Amino acid sequence: MVISDMASFIATDAHSHRGRPNNMLAMLRSFPPEIKRSTLDYMLNAAPQAVIDNQALPHAVRGEIYRRRR
Repeated sequence: MVISDMASFIATDAHSHRGRPNNMLAMLRSFPPEIKRSTLDYMLNAAPQAVIDNQALPHAVRGEIYRRRR
C-alpha cells in the first residue's frame, strides 16, 4: 500500500515497550528505496499532525487502485 501511494499513515500496533516493542526506525530502513521521502514525510508527519489538530488531511497525490487480472 505504501509503494502504491494508497496509505495515509504509518503506525504500529505496539501497546507497550515490553510485550510488542516497536522500532519505527528499523522498519523505515527496511522500506524499498523507491518510496519517496515526501511520501514518508506525509505519512509520518503531515497526516498524523492533521488528525491531532482536528483538521482535514492535507492533499496527497494518490496512486490508482487497480485490480490485477488472474
